[in-house]
Amino acid sequence: MAVRKEKELEVNVPLNKAFQMIESEFRKMTETVMEERELTETAGFFKIFFKKSMVSNGEYLTVNMEKLDEEKLKLSMVSESKVEKTVHDWGKNEKNMKLILEILGVVKKDEKKGVYYPGRR
Repeated sequence: MAVRKEKELEVNVPLNKAFQMIESEFRKMTETVMEERELTETAGFFKIFFKKSMVSNGEYLTVNMEKLDEEKLKLSMVSESKVEKTVHDWGKNEKNMKLILEILGVVKKDEKKGVYYPGRR
């Protein structure tokens, strides 16, 4: 069974603007592939694949957006590991969903400054 994380919340961003923000950000990224995307008057959908890396076997992120009113939408996200036998995701699924929230401006983007020292934060 693949590791799976789900999140659902309401955000104060118009549907068209949210769709454009997510699409433009993921077009810049080389470590992801936008496999599917769709926008209608009342809903938006993305299926994004995060490629395999040193710390991950790859994940699929599904983002569903449903228009509640002109300035608000319901955001449903599911991030799951590509490999069925994945036991630990090491927080990667949570990071994928947080990335969407950072793009939409719902949560503040973590900025790391200075020199990295292993074992220190």
